[in-house]
Amino acid sequence: DIVVAALAGKDGAMTVYVLNRSDKAATVSIAGLAPGAMREMIWNQNGKGQTADLAQTQRDAAGNIEVALPPRSLGAITSIKK
Repeated sequence: DIVVAALAGKDGAMTVYVLNRSDKAATVSIAGLAPGAMREMIWNQNGKGQTADLAQTQRDAAGNIEVALPPRSLGAITSIKK
């Protein structure tokens, strides 16, 4: 059970939220993003309700990215820098 929401800012910034409500891990493909680096953060990655700020991830030339989500977790992929 996956829910996805995307938000765009005035300055071209974009954040995509991906919620995995399932008891199983899931990989979600997101398409249509501009090419370049994005930050990826996952809440509940280790199942302990903590937030992990993962390394930057790259979209491909077509603007696609894959997000691996553990069970019952929330991911945020953003072009906003730290």
